[in-house]
Amino acid sequence: MNRRLHKLPFHKFETFVSYKTTWQEIPTDTVDTYYSHSEKP
Repeated sequence: MNRRLHKLPFHKFETFVSYKTTWQEIPTDTVDTYYSHSEKP
């Protein structure tokens, strides 16, 4: 499972998760990837 997940392109993974959560009526929000790895002071 880990290997399959890491081989998956990020956009495809994001789309898949979004689709599944919408189907289950779970609210989601996206985070801008530019700021996702920065350290906060």
